[in-house]
Amino acid sequence: MTDQLAGEDFSARTKLVSKLEKELMRGKAKWIANFFESFENYRVNDVTFDIFMRGNTRVRGFMLSRLFSFLSNPNYEVGCYMYSSERRLDKSATRKIVVTTKGSMEANEMRWSWLFIITDQIDGEARQYAEKVSDQGLAVVVVETDTGMVTSNKTFLGRQARKFVKV
Repeated sequence: MTDQLAGEDFSARTKLVSKLEKELMRGKAKWIANFFESFENYRVNDVTFDIFMRGNTRVRGFMLSRLFSFLSNPNYEVGCYMYSSERRLDKSATRKIVVTTKGSMEANEMRWSWLFIITDQIDGEARQYAEKVSDQGLAVVVVETDTGMVTSNKTFLGRQARKFVKV
């Protein structure tokens, strides 16, 4: 049985993007970031992200949590970009998505971001490229819905972001 809304089939990619957005906005990653704003079909140059979320590193909570957060944690601007594609992604398309994300981070003065690339299939070279992104401020997670394979870059943020994806 497929989920339908107004006669539209939802693919595994669409479901995953929606689930991930909902979980992050509700605070699943609150120990890392507090996401408070979400945009659909966010266009940067000629790349359109399914979802873009903004947030910061300030922790929400009761009086003591807020005071501790204010005194001990820097308040960095952070973002989460989600890109999905039904076509097989190659290395040049993956590189374009990563470079566009980095440019958007710089333009919005973000210290770090997560980039989730969700696709039915991805080229082996493209997956290797994503794993080798060494920018400590950018987590790159590639999810291949046909096989259920999840890979990420080796940075701390990449390893943490990978934990939020359940295929």
